[in-house]
Amino acid sequence: MVGRKKKVYGPNWQPIEAQSESGARFSLGKIQLFCPVCGSSKVGPYGTHGRENT
Repeated sequence: MVGRKKKVYGPNWQPIEAQSESGARFSLGKIQLFCPVCGSSKVGPYGTHGRENT
């Protein structure tokens, strides 16, 4: 099939970190991302990684 790849939507878990005044970073675990419009947990990975061409 030609064209774009099929968009994959599903639960998306991202790590969350805190940084102290001294610059040390601490992992606080992972949080699940939700759609800000409808509240669904089925979201795409867009914006969670750097782009290759920029």
